[in-house]
Amino acid sequence: MRMLARYLRHNFNKINVPILAVTAVLAMVACCQMAFAQSGAGSIQGTVTDSTGGVIPGALVHVVNRATAVSTNTKSDSAGFYQVPDLFTGTYDITVSSPGFKSYTTSIDLLVAQDAVVNPALPVGAVTQQVTVAGNAVQLTTTDSGAIFSTLENNRINQLPENGRLLTNLTGLTTPGLEISDNEQRVNGIQEEGLQYVADGVTTTNIHYGGETTPRTQLPDPDSVQEVQLNVSGAGAQYSTPATAIITTKSGTNDLHGTFFETAENNAIGVSKVRQDPYNFTAPPLIRNEFGASAGGPIILPHVYHGKDKSFWFFAYERFSESTRAVANYAVPTMAMRQGNFSGVTNGAGVPQTIYDPSTTIASNSPCAASGVSQQYCRTPFPNNTIPSSEESPTAKIFYDLMPQPTSAANPLVADNLTSSSNVLEVVPQATFRLDHVFDDSNRAYLRFSDVDQTADIGGSPRSLAADGIPAGAAEGYTNNPGQSFFTAVGYTHTFSPTFFAETIAGEQWYDDKNLTGYDSTANYESKLGLPNNFGEAGFPTVSGPINGLTSSQANTVTDQIIWNLDENLTKIVGPHQLHFGGRWEHVRLAELPQGLAD
Repeated sequence: MRMLARYLRHNFNKINVPILAVTAVLAMVACCQMAFAQSGAGSIQGTVTDSTGGVIPGALVHVVNRATAVSTNTKSDSAGFYQVPDLFTGTYDITVSSPGFKSYTTSIDLLVAQDAVVNPALPVGAVTQQVTVAGNAVQLTTTDSGAIFSTLENNRINQLPENGRLLTNLTGLTTPGLEISDNEQRVNGIQEEGLQYVADGVTTTNIHYGGETTPRTQLPDPDSVQEVQLNVSGAGAQYSTPATAIITTKSGTNDLHGTFFETAENNAIGVSKVRQDPYNFTAPPLIRNEFGASAGGPIILPHVYHGKDKSFWFFAYERFSESTRAVANYAVPTMAMRQGNFSGVTNGAGVPQTIYDPSTTIASNSPCAASGVSQQYCRTPFPNNTIPSSEESPTAKIFYDLMPQPTSAANPLVADNLTSSSNVLEVVPQATFRLDHVFDDSNRAYLRFSDVDQTADIGGSPRSLAADGIPAGAAEGYTNNPGQSFFTAVGYTHTFSPTFFAETIAGEQWYDDKNLTGYDSTANYESKLGLPNNFGEAGFPTVSGPINGLTSSQANTVTDQIIWNLDENLTKIVGPHQLHFGGRWEHVRLAELPQGLAD
């Protein structure tokens, strides 16, 4: 570990010179903006004074994380100002001492991406004497920044009801000005593209459509999240969108901790319908299960390595699954219509619908005998409004074979005559793994990896039947929206001096999303239907008409994005002022199979 620390320090110092030269020109933000906000790290800062208000330079500031026992030391500068950077969410004990003054001790609960202010006032006395200030308070007021933000603390993540375990539901409940509608989030009325979620410095946003369009596959599960800060207005220049949600994931501590949960819902037990349902209504089956576990602690390899106070691990896994049946009403051809018999068929106004024989078409400038209305062409109706079976198209026969049969005698031109139920299935497992290591007071790093795999998101109704060599669901009523995400974040912080420090973040997001309609959309169904397919397009074509038709599987969409980012954030303290400057390199690769036009 010591050799690795020396290697990192040596190489970081070498590469930091050109980075500093470039980023100093890119941006410089004065005053007290949040320096390391992209990763979710915050800081503790303030001014050390004596009892008369005079500043005390060179005071020793000692900050300890209670959960990990990781300590950080710094000194106040000539203006009495100090800052301890790169502190993640947790409870910290603060001790400030200076020769000729009593020691000052307090504690504070630091929130995600927060710059907490602690201004110690040291009375004259011996260093061995202490002034203890009651702590463990959360600072809710920010006086050094005009940013408006809301923080979702870990306690509220654990306590608030989570129907569906979506992080966006929790941020929507706790953030004023945040609107949620159909998985779209808007802040203060701006478009959803104006809000970006960032987890440990890596974006989770779907650039194709903007925002968190599929939050279950884009965001980490709530058990792996420590806190979320949502900046809704006036955020610093380090953010690339008007509103930013900063997520910091959990890390291990010196103690081994773990959680386990399971939520099961099954309507085979208890009440399975609501008051509005008729007395004879039978609810479709619903089986929903969410379970997961998380654990974290120090890295200990017996007889090899003991990482207490410096090396920590954390792992979380959860799986969401829901199986039910979707019930809906549709209009389909009656059994008589499938035999060519349209006698007695009327529209919604009660007007009989006449079927004409296309083979009897003739040019005419006088009223047609059948309708009494002058037309350019006239046709003769089929006798008894019935199409002979000898004139039925083989393709039409296949269409009728594929369509589900009606469940009532209703006229499909007036009302639905099919009540259909189809299987609906969603399965989403995900895992998050994080490592944290403290090399020394000046160097620390973290690594986080998340994998979310929505293996199935199957829905749609009514499903077309299996017939004539065409599988069920190929022509109607089957959709599947699988998706997968990988997120990797590496953060490294180096302190050059008590007044100069830097944070480097490298990350990657890989996001894949598919919108598939029709079962097995790779087959050439047009050849099975006896239709021309000059371009050899796979999938089922669109069939439309006055009654419910058949949808197409030739309009599938596939989107894929890979985003690499490298952030460099530097802070320089000059007297009572802080200068924040840095830059971002980002490489975005987008690939899309756009929705095409079906035959």
